[in-house]
Amino acid sequence: MTAEALFWFWVILGASVGAAIGQKKNRVGAGIFFGLILGPMGWLIVAVGRGRSACVFLLAVPIPLLLSLAGCRKAPPPSPLAPPMGKRPAVDQKKMDPLYRAAKSMQASQTVGVNYQKFGELMQAFATEISIAKDRASSQKEQRLVTSYAAALVTLHDSSVLWKERIDDSRYNFIPAGRIFVEQSIAPIVAKYSLAKKTHKGYGRPWESISAASIQILWSKASEQIDAANKLFYEEESVPQAPGAQRSLSP
Repeated sequence: MTAEALFWFWVILGASVGAAIGQKKNRVGAGIFFGLILGPMGWLIVAVGRGRSACVFLLAVPIPLLLSLAGCRKAPPPSPLAPPMGKRPAVDQKKMDPLYRAAKSMQASQTVGVNYQKFGELMQAFATEISIAKDRASSQKEQRLVTSYAAALVTLHDSSVLWKERIDDSRYNFIPAGRIFVEQSIAPIVAKYSLAKKTHKGYGRPWESISAASIQILWSKASEQIDAANKLFYEEESVPQAPGAQRSLSP
């Protein structure tokens, strides 16, 4: 039998027996009350007590004893409420802002169009900001952000290699317009991105080429990588908020 069931058993038994004894004494109410509160001791009080003597006896009983017999327990202290949660950037945006802006400049160059030299300058600035941010990254999320931008830089560099090869190919008449000759220096890039190749015959041996649009294919991939990194830049995390704080934790 559980403690709770045992408690209620004695409550009902005490009140019932007390009522039975009190009925004989024409004191049913007192019998229920003392039987409920004191159990067997209450039965005795009702059986032998007269008038106010029972009440005087009750006042003499220590209160802790009454509480103990009644099964009373001190309520546990309420659990502290969890502090309200706020939002803040997962990375230090002020610290990583130059890297973010350099990446956006690379994306803009693909939209408005730049020459090969300007593209190289923007890519160099992007690489510099990645290097600086790598040294400044102080958390795993900031390191992850830098790594994501660095992956986009690799793709952009590969596109610049293809672009340079296209410029060099313009000197040869046997290479069709809009094609890039697949020589040994760009073969790993062609394989890396699974770029479609075309086989040509002539000039003593077969040779292969890829479409000049392969450069834009790599730009699109790099832009997707930058977009993914930008999401990390704006990602928020939940943090405990100080009591009474109403404004956002964003800097």
